[in-house]
Amino acid sequence: MLIRHAGESWRSPESETFDDEAALELLLKDSPNLLPGTQGAPVAVVSQLQVPGTGPADLVAVSTDGGITLVECKLRANPEIRRHVLGQVFAYASGLWHLSYEEFDAAYSKRAGMTLLEHVREAARHNSVDFDEDSFVEAIEQALSTGHFSLVIAVDKITDELRKTIEFVNSHTEDSLNLLGMQLAYVKDGDVEILVPSTYGAEAAEEKARSAGRSRRAAGWTLDEVCADILRDTPDRAGLLRQLTEWAARNPHVTVHGGGGASPGVMFALESGGRKGWLNTMLTLASDRGRVLEVRTRSLLAWPPFTEPPQQQHFLSQLNNLDIAQLQGMMPDRNLRQRVPLADLGEAQLASLLALLDEWITAVRQELDA
Repeated sequence: MLIRHAGESWRSPESETFDDEAALELLLKDSPNLLPGTQGAPVAVVSQLQVPGTGPADLVAVSTDGGITLVECKLRANPEIRRHVLGQVFAYASGLWHLSYEEFDAAYSKRAGMTLLEHVREAARHNSVDFDEDSFVEAIEQALSTGHFSLVIAVDKITDELRKTIEFVNSHTEDSLNLLGMQLAYVKDGDVEILVPSTYGAEAAEEKARSAGRSRRAAGWTLDEVCADILRDTPDRAGLLRQLTEWAARNPHVTVHGGGGASPGVMFALESGGRKGWLNTMLTLASDRGRVLEVRTRSLLAWPPFTEPPQQQHFLSQLNNLDIAQLQGMMPDRNLRQRVPLADLGEAQLASLLALLDEWITAVRQELDA
């Protein structure tokens, strides 16, 4: 490449590559919108996140819709661009696989200087988009559980070997794994910088997603479908399901939202004052969750008057008194999402829990309507 200013002769630019891999990493961290695999959603990024048992990942990007993208940066001059880089990015993915949300949040917070939720909330606010925190946490948990990540190898110039390997991997793996190559051709001359980004492997990844589309539902699951699915294997849970269904039906402030995943699940939500907070979630046949009733305690404590410490402590003590093992010993300063297996839940316990939620709904409605 040759450049010139008006009246000058043609010459080579001062630099036609990055000074080092750290410069490439910093560029992507400062401009996360360049990253492929984030589906256009706002993204929060940290560098050098310590992956358990593996080491620091160059970049970890988390989108507001709960997508996780792992990025390894390499310059063509580095001999590791040939094969070692593939092992690195897969090792990072395997290190995050099966982490809990709390474990991932702890590692992320050390690099971001704030919690994962706070960092992503900032990205959403900066881009003026709505951010559903509960759906986000659920999506992160699902990605960690299933290992559904986007893996990106960012280079200044892609090699034929790397490009062909990326295409091969995408053509022979399921849609839960996307491997993408990103070439960032870079030129700098004085205070002028030119960047030409190109993505490799995106078409194959998109084709995988289209082919797997049948595993997702265009419409959410219904409560009847979820109950029927549970009763096929555990007919003794009929009484519990009847209690839950009748509670939702008689409460005018509770709405039921069906999940759209491959595993049947519905969410019971309170909508009031222009806000939405999930009361609890029942997920069935999820990959590693089983049939559970999930109590979204963190969301419950995010509504007034339960945002105040005395009310939070009182509410948690009431949950503790329900004699449900999974709801014991909770603290208000933690991200709380407690899953209670239906097999461990008695009808009397569920009745007490629903009665407590009725009290919570009444208190919240009174506060918001005041």
